[in-house]
Amino acid sequence: MKELRFTFLVMSMMFISTLANAQWQQLNGPYGGIVNCICTDGSVVYIGTESDGVYRRGLMEQIPILGGWYSRSNGITNLRIKAIIKKDSYLFVGTYGGGVFRSADNGVNWIAVNNGLTNTYVTAFVVKGTQLFAATDGGGIYLSNNDGQTWTEFNNGLTRKNVQSLMVAGDFVFAGTNRGIFRSYNNGDWVALTNTIANADVRALLAINNLIFAGIFEGGVYKSANYGHT
Repeated sequence: MKELRFTFLVMSMMFISTLANAQWQQLNGPYGGIVNCICTDGSVVYIGTESDGVYRRGLMEQIPILGGWYSRSNGITNLRIKAIIKKDSYLFVGTYGGGVFRSADNGVNWIAVNNGLTNTYVTAFVVKGTQLFAATDGGGIYLSNNDGQTWTEFNNGLTRKNVQSLMVAGDFVFAGTNRGIFRSYNNGDWVALTNTIANADVRALLAINNLIFAGIFEGGVYKSANYGHT
């Protein structure tokens, strides 16, 4: 019995020590770039940079050169990447000034998919079912039902067109703008959420079940437990 207690005590101390020593570790490369966005596809990580396009790293691969990061920007004519997302078999990036590019071969080659996208300053993506939404800086939100082949404006009720973040929660799509949050139910008109952060500069949104988190520029994080009603 004493041996069992001692073993449990040692294991508990090792677990606590592991937690205490856990910390962030910087990965090698890519060097000299500002990372704006990141997404995963299984064990593969893709990042979008401010001026050097897209990089890919396989977490389970050997790391021979450049810390395992490989450039994946062939065909992207604007390397200022602000958003990146995986949808089904496609990878999409949003550029600041060059619109949307799509890859069907895991980032090896890219093509522009901007038909109907009249504002090419793309800041965020979100997927809802088969639909892809793209946010822009100054042009509001665009919607594609065919993997980027064509885009249509989705701005009814959206009075603030500088959109910086998008999120899906249940039947709602949320848009974080430079002046508060807007919400659309079942792809209906946008409605401004008139609450304590109605005029906030909303940079990030996250949903966990019915909890909504909003990251505010120079304002910290706010939480709502009822889909943003309050």
